[in-house]
Amino acid sequence: MDNLTHSLTGALAAKLLENKTNTKVDAKQQRALFWLFVVCANLPDLDVLLGLWGDPIFSTKHHRGLTHSVLFAPIMAVLPALLWCRFTVSIKIPPASQQIPPLRGVRGVFLRITKSLLSRRESSRSASPLNSNDTSDISLAPLKGGIHEASSLSSMIPEPSGPPQRGSREGAQSAMKAFARFYFVALAGVLIHILFDVITSYGTRLLLPFSETRFALDWMFIIDPFFTISLTVMLGLGKLMPKRRKLLVSVAAIFVVSYLAAEMLCSRLAHERAQQALMRSNIKAGKVSALPQPLSIFKWKALAQTEDAVYQAFFSLWDKAPPRFTKFENASDDFVTLALATAEVQWYLTFARHPWIRSTSQGEHQIVELMDLQFSIDEALINALGASERPLPFIMRLVFSRNGELLRSDFSESVILRANQFNGPP
Repeated sequence: MDNLTHSLTGALAAKLLENKTNTKVDAKQQRALFWLFVVCANLPDLDVLLGLWGDPIFSTKHHRGLTHSVLFAPIMAVLPALLWCRFTVSIKIPPASQQIPPLRGVRGVFLRITKSLLSRRESSRSASPLNSNDTSDISLAPLKGGIHEASSLSSMIPEPSGPPQRGSREGAQSAMKAFARFYFVALAGVLIHILFDVITSYGTRLLLPFSETRFALDWMFIIDPFFTISLTVMLGLGKLMPKRRKLLVSVAAIFVVSYLAAEMLCSRLAHERAQQALMRSNIKAGKVSALPQPLSIFKWKALAQTEDAVYQAFFSLWDKAPPRFTKFENASDDFVTLALATAEVQWYLTFARHPWIRSTSQGEHQIVELMDLQFSIDEALINALGASERPLPFIMRLVFSRNGELLRSDFSESVILRANQFNGPP
């Protein structure tokens, strides 16, 4: 999913939290929580920086990898929580001179006993007229001009009990509460990002580092302008109309849940129609997918993988006629056999959901290409939009000489291996 939509979903979650804690958190804290939600709703996509390493396979291999794992999310949320706690929370700690620790332990027990005995002795002496002039238990307290005043010994012993004084311990507790609040917000933001990636078709490895399995619900196309624009309008109106902000935020949340529910229903219907069309066409497929298409939740693409071909059909849920499949047959010559033995192609087959293999001859070279048809777009839609047709992304290409020597291989138009220099095809 695009990062604008990720930011909007994070902003919506922050506003929902603000509605719940409006009277408990001040305005500064609310702003801090809002931006923490927005940042963490984009944080897992930091894996795109792996493309700076220059290896085209490395960045694709690790995209939606560990940073998108639900098992790694609790670890990833620690750093932004610490940063927000460091720069947005101020804990006031009294100076050391004002921090009087309570008297506890052996010293506290001794002082309690001593004070109790002295208090009893003073009370008995004050009650007896014979000892009214006894000054054995009287101490002198200094007054102005060097004159001394008598005071009881018991009044000079400090109180060993009482509540703890405010100090570093209270400051540490406040800091821990602030960190916990920021941590759970950061974790929620990361998990929201992962959720909205899983509903697309690309595939997300949720269980890394223990499993390489890619999970995809196939509900939403990677970019959905209707969803993004609608959410933008509702959140924008909430910003412009403060008195109705809570209502508009609630409406936005209901819209998101309803939209996802509608996409889930359409996905199930599309998959059922694809299965029925395959049965009518007597196509026995090992893998069947119904993938969403851009600009409408009713537009879908069916893909069916067999041992020797990939079948593809574009259709709408409103169509009365069943989907009609186009067959893309896999090449199976000696050059394909050589290509399948390479490490890069072995990796590509684990990445692609519906790989199609073709082999073509160009001059003195034989080119083997592998492409994932899950990324294909309906030509009718492209023509309707007036856009120019572009090649599929994530194409693996291997160039062989006539004697079977691998001369060059590239992925997504980036060279990954060059054994010899030659003036071959681009």
